[in-house]
Formats: sequence, structure tokens, C-alpha cells
Amino acid sequence: MEQQRRLRIARGTKSDAKPAAKHCWIDEDPRWPGRWPALLLAWVRDENDASGGWAGRVAFAPGPQAELVVALVPAAYLSAEA
Repeated sequence: MEQQRRLRIARGTKSDAKPAAKHCWIDEDPRWPGRWPALLLAWVRDENDASGGWAGRVAFAPGPQAELVVALVPAAYLSAEA
């Protein structure tokens, strides 16, 4: 039984796989003016939005010398188009 578990872990199963991050753009979010390339990590319900809207958890660097930022960005400020 233990050997089978190890083989599943070593091979990787679909249940072990996480969805891949997708490229997106952050457009004119008031916190980060301008347009920034980002990776969309997940969609989550935005608890700060009274209408129960969606937000993307994204990772990006807002500038050439900036540190990596992981933040919730309202869907209205995200796009997939270049």
C-alpha cells in the first residue's frame, strides 16, 4: 500500500496537479496606475465588493525595480488581451 502511494506521488496524478497560472494584464487599477503584465493565480469572490463580484489573485512586479506583488485585483481591472 505504501509503495503504491509513493508511485502515485512520483508519477503525479491529475488530482495532484494544480491549474497553471495564466497571463493577464492589470489595467489602470488605482493602486498601480498604468498597465502591468501579471500572472492570474486564481479567481476568488471579492469580499470587499458589495455586489459580490470577482477578483483575481495575481502576481506581478509594478515597475522595473519593484518587488513581486501578490494581490487581489477586481475583475474590472483585469484583461487577457495584449
